[in-house]
Amino acid sequence: MLFNGQGRPLNPDGWASTLPASMGGNRTPIIDNNHLYHGADAWVEDYHQHLMIGGKPQGMHDAPSYLRRLTIDESALLQTFPSNYIFCGPSSRVFSQIGNAVPCGLASVVAMSVKDSLFGSPPTPYAPEKGQNFEIPFA
Repeated sequence: MLFNGQGRPLNPDGWASTLPASMGGNRTPIIDNNHLYHGADAWVEDYHQHLMIGGKPQGMHDAPSYLRRLTIDESALLQTFPSNYIFCGPSSRVFSQIGNAVPCGLASVVAMSVKDSLFGSPPTPYAPEKGQNFEIPFA
């Protein structure tokens, strides 16, 4: 399970909006490693069920260790920044830069579409760099 940094769970197998500009500190998206990498039930769903049947809330420091925040590098890769891109400033500012950015892959596709429209060319297919594993569907 992935949380978007605003407390809302996201389905890691589905579509999601881009990362929020308010990332950093307590607003950084959270990942459930057991759910994401091992197919285990999402901790938050089990915990929510526990609360719904009258269970006691856990303390603030009782979250399992397999819940973690996205790193700066993971956030940058999700926003399709090149892996060698250099950010400047403290981590809170870097998270803001990443969250405020239009994903690089999206900007590239929009730019190619504008160029093709201006010059009357047939649409240019998007080809991600070697090693990238995302797709941008064309209508």
